[in-house]
Amino acid sequence: MTRRFTSDELYAIRNHIPIDILIEKLLAVPVKHTQNRLHFACPLCAGFQTSILREKNLGRCFDCGKNFNTIEIMMYHMHIGFVESVKRLKQYQSDLTKQTAFIDKRKKLDYPLSIGAIIGDMLPSPRHD
Repeated sequence: MTRRFTSDELYAIRNHIPIDILIEKLLAVPVKHTQNRLHFACPLCAGFQTSILREKNLGRCFDCGKNFNTIEIMMYHMHIGFVESVKRLKQYQSDLTKQTAFIDKRKKLDYPLSIGAIIGDMLPSPRHD
């Protein structure tokens, strides 16, 4: 059986996509902010007795006792399998990397750019098939 994803790819997805941003922004899971903590609706029991451990990039539900990494939260919230979850997270990671590179590139410039230069970088490249 061929592996679809390398261990490095899975490690990067589990550890380099911030779980709090994934939960709140990408998946739009209902959240509550209390005392500098993010509580999210558990995708298994819908309880809000949850917390995020940013140092380990994990979420935990204290009601049902389940820990979630980025792949698992995607699987349970979207009701999709492991492979589809990883594919979606890889695409999100790729988009995030492109956005970050675009922002970093702009920060290095110390002169104004024309609107054409900005839009040219934002538009997808024409495909030559």
